[in-house]
Amino acid sequence: MPLGTYGANKILDHVTGRQEWTMPAVYVSIHSGAPGNNGANEHSYSGYVRKQPATGWNAASNGVPATNDGDITFDEVPAGGITVSHVGIWDAETSGNFIFGFSIPTRNFPAGTTPKILDEAIEIIAEDNFSDYLKPLIVNHMLGISPYTYIADIYVGLITTGGSEFSGGSYARRNINFDAASSKQIVNAIQENFGTAGANLGTTNRFRLFDASTSGNALLTGNWNSSAEVLAGDSYLIEDSGITITAV
Repeated sequence: MPLGTYGANKILDHVTGRQEWTMPAVYVSIHSGAPGNNGANEHSYSGYVRKQPATGWNAASNGVPATNDGDITFDEVPAGGITVSHVGIWDAETSGNFIFGFSIPTRNFPAGTTPKILDEAIEIIAEDNFSDYLKPLIVNHMLGISPYTYIADIYVGLITTGGSEFSGGSYARRNINFDAASSKQIVNAIQENFGTAGANLGTTNRFRLFDASTSGNALLTGNWNSSAEVLAGDSYLIEDSGITITAV
């Protein structure tokens, strides 16, 4: 599910508490080549408009992709025929913003035929370092199935090489703020200072974003450029722009 620039930026802003993205109503496009980041190569033959599935979308769940509920039938192809190799998802029937796209087996449609995407032929599942909890919520939000509730306060935790979160020694997650997403990336806006460790906390090689200061749901995980051991008496922090999250 390669994301467009608009879709990636909106998801990153929404998930990290930077800015809410109102759930869109989406339309499907057909393309003669890769849509890239901005929906390139969309067909524009006479009578063509983007379409919606006959009865909407089937929701994604943990490990289960979202699918189109019913056929998606496009307008009749004019003289000369067309080739379709990619599909796109937009937030409007015409113009609008390109959210994401993907390749399909290339098909040629002669003049007089009506391109059709069959019921449940589209399967959408999120990738990247998003958690299993978050993946279906993102997909359902992007496809206009059900909104992923915007959470303004997002917290960062430090994860050990063994996969557990630091604990004890006065450790606590930090409420983290991000700059606006740009070019499919987002970075933390200011330094996040965890203070002085009151005990040996271990070695961290990852960070994790959560939707609560304790417990809560993990949203995504990322790796540090290098691991760091935190011992009793050490001051430890995340530098401004020390976290970069990319959505692809």
